[in-house]
Amino acid sequence: MEQMKPHIVIAGGSGMIGTACRMLFVREGYDVYVLTRRKDTGPGEVSWSPETQWIEKNIIEGAAAVVNLCGLSLAERRWTSRYKALLHSSRIIPAQFLKKLIAQAVMPPGSYIGASGIGIYGDQGASPVYDDSEMSVPGFVADLVRSWEKAHQDIDQIRNVILRIGVVLSAEGGFMGKLIPPARFGLYPYFGSGRQLLSWIQIDDLTQMVLHCVGTNTIAGVYHATSPNCVAQCDLMKTLKEVQGHPGIVFSVPELFLRLGLGEMAALLFESTDVRPDKIMRAGFQFEYGDIRTALQHTLRPQVT
Repeated sequence: MEQMKPHIVIAGGSGMIGTACRMLFVREGYDVYVLTRRKDTGPGEVSWSPETQWIEKNIIEGAAAVVNLCGLSLAERRWTSRYKALLHSSRIIPAQFLKKLIAQAVMPPGSYIGASGIGIYGDQGASPVYDDSEMSVPGFVADLVRSWEKAHQDIDQIRNVILRIGVVLSAEGGFMGKLIPPARFGLYPYFGSGRQLLSWIQIDDLTQMVLHCVGTNTIAGVYHATSPNCVAQCDLMKTLKEVQGHPGIVFSVPELFLRLGLGEMAALLFESTDVRPDKIMRAGFQFEYGDIRTALQHTLRPQVT
């Protein structure tokens, strides 16, 4: 009799991070099921509706892991009252439904891995932030992430891991998706003074970290998913210009202009956080793209001429 391969369930698997995780998990020999709100599902997709607590079939049963990446992007649009409500519900409601499915499972998953964000720390200037740092900063994003993590932590029947993810570097979109188009015209903007520290992670390191959490039974609790080496915004843009090897100009965009254009969301561009991943490294994870130059070279490989 043919032995069934272990399977992993990804909620929020159609996004940039989820797509990259799915590709890695398949290469590593897992069957992967992506939960999607679409009714016209393709191979490896299962339709669900967290809002109505409906799922096409409960593939949570016997999974090696459930990876929950659900949550609308903070940078997708201006933060109206309606969009703020959507940012909240898109994170909390899927986690609550997954908790119910896990609780009902005869064979519960081996682990639950939930995405979170370093926005929980707010603006910390140049002070290092470690995994055991305790702080309660005010603000919409910090409050949102605290609620998000509480929803993850309520899933306590199985090994539970929360990854506080920094700015993700990927050629497929996200942060780099906003930088690459102006860079093609030789424009490399940073915001205000540009001395704000950016805690980032290359997407291949991030997906390997998720895989490491799936396969390491001693990992549980909150971990930082950031490179060991943060970078100042202005230095990031200078390095990006050097890596691309094209003529161009690195320049500052005035804070007032951004706040007028983006409203409350502009605050994210001026927060500074040096988030250290010591705990995940003590748990045996090794970064392949830990410095910004190597990470950008790897990320932009198809674009570099």
